[in-house]
Amino acid sequence: MRTIVLALLLGTACSGITAQELIYQVEDHSTPIGQHLEFLVDSSGTLTPEDVLESEAFQGTNATVPNLGISKNTSWVRFSLRNRTAEPKLFLVIPYPDIDQIDLYRSDVGGVQAIGSKGQAVEHSGSVSTRTGEYVFELDAPRNAPVTYLLRIKGHKQVHLPMLVASPIEAASISARWNLFAGGFLGIMLVMALYNLFVFLSIRDRSYLVYVLYIIINSGAQLTVMGTAQTYLWPNDQWLTVNASVLFVLISIATGILFTQQFISTARFSPKLHRLRPLFHMMILVNVVIYLLVDNTIGYKMAQGISGCASTYLLVMAISSWRAGSRSAGFFLLAWSFFLVGVLVFVMKDTGVLPYNEFTAYAMPTGSIVEAILLSFGLADRINILRKEKERSQAEALATLQENERIIREQNVVLEHKVKERTHALQKSNDNLKRTQTQLVNAEKMASLGQLTAGIAHEINNPINFITSNVAPLRRNIADIVEVIKGYQGLDAEHATEQLTTLRDRSERIGLEESIKELDDIIASIAEGSSRTAEIVRGLRNFSRLDEDDLKDTDLNEGLRSTLTVL
Repeated sequence: MRTIVLALLLGTACSGITAQELIYQVEDHSTPIGQHLEFLVDSSGTLTPEDVLESEAFQGTNATVPNLGISKNTSWVRFSLRNRTAEPKLFLVIPYPDIDQIDLYRSDVGGVQAIGSKGQAVEHSGSVSTRTGEYVFELDAPRNAPVTYLLRIKGHKQVHLPMLVASPIEAASISARWNLFAGGFLGIMLVMALYNLFVFLSIRDRSYLVYVLYIIINSGAQLTVMGTAQTYLWPNDQWLTVNASVLFVLISIATGILFTQQFISTARFSPKLHRLRPLFHMMILVNVVIYLLVDNTIGYKMAQGISGCASTYLLVMAISSWRAGSRSAGFFLLAWSFFLVGVLVFVMKDTGVLPYNEFTAYAMPTGSIVEAILLSFGLADRINILRKEKERSQAEALATLQENERIIREQNVVLEHKVKERTHALQKSNDNLKRTQTQLVNAEKMASLGQLTAGIAHEINNPINFITSNVAPLRRNIADIVEVIKGYQGLDAEHATEQLTTLRDRSERIGLEESIKELDDIIASIAEGSSRTAEIVRGLRNFSRLDEDDLKDTDLNEGLRSTLTVL
């Protein structure tokens, strides 16, 4: 669409206009000579300078700076110059570096001569100033003699022709102004990058590091557009010289989206738009592949389309985040507005809506400078935001800790109460267990004691029976003996013989002799019973004595006998 508009603008500007001879005089010649140019489009790219001079298809233009648009066609430019100054040599200056190839020819009575060839796609030797940036051709223009010049122009990008004819001093002045602006731009951007790098090293916020990367990439993109990067950074790399401007712009878009999302926290304030970033990365990757491997003209147009989409995306995302409460989004909108104005002026210059001049040519780099400065202010304000957020988070953490401490105290009280209840229950249960155990032990003791008592009673009854069973015979025998003894004690002298006879009969009747003999057996039996009882008691006493700590000699036989006795 943009190519069609450019073609219409250029066609309208060229139709029905005949270029006038350019007369170079002493007055200031800082105005481009576009109105003195004639154009011819060579769609085949095979025309020679001689063919072009014979062609009647040239058309003039009323534009001070003609806009050739974006096209693969070769464009021929013709102008006639008459030098009315004392300068034997003049210079043709084209301060527009984004042209692939410019071939300059001179036509006079002697024929067509090739003066030189310059451009990004042309290998050059010599000083740096002749390679890129503004293209300067030396014109051998004799005084008051008209000379016709031809330029063959090729390019796959947007091509403007801000052509000027200048004296050596004026050419040097144009170059100085261009380099002064490029140096000022680079200096300001480096200061911004170093400042934000220092802030990053101080507070370790990743947004500042991403912003430093964005400044470097964006500065590279602007310097490639101005031709300064190709001149001083990679003057001998022709491939990078031709492709750097598009590649840097695409990389700048990717880093710009990354920085914007970091800066205004879109993941928090605009999550839906935040998730679209991979889509742009994919588009940029496809664009790079098409530009480098398929068709550089189509790739260039795609890059312009992606630039517009990315700018709109960032603007919408910033507005959405600002409405959602992002303070940083307000700073971004302010800074981005200046950059968008610069981009808009640059695009309007490319489409022919605005004329090509120093203001429109420097609009985008100037917008980048203002954007970098304002974004640095926004990042500085971010420190205050981070400090407030840190203070708020610390206050919230303190409140949380205090609440946790209160909850812990309450839980400790409840836990202590439960522990006391549980301890009391356990103590009560333990006491019950102890009582039960004591009762069981006592019951076992009583059972054992009952069993032992029964056994001991049984064992003692046997020797006791020895004694109890012999008490009655012993009493009876003793009574008989006592009765006889009392009879003998009651004898008197007068009746002694009769009494003795009576006592003798009585002794025989009661069996005194047998009773006396039986007494020995009874006493022996009682003695044996008492001895066995004493032995059992002694064995029980030895068995039931307390343990002693001291070691001493003992009689194993006595221990065995007492044990056997108890058993």
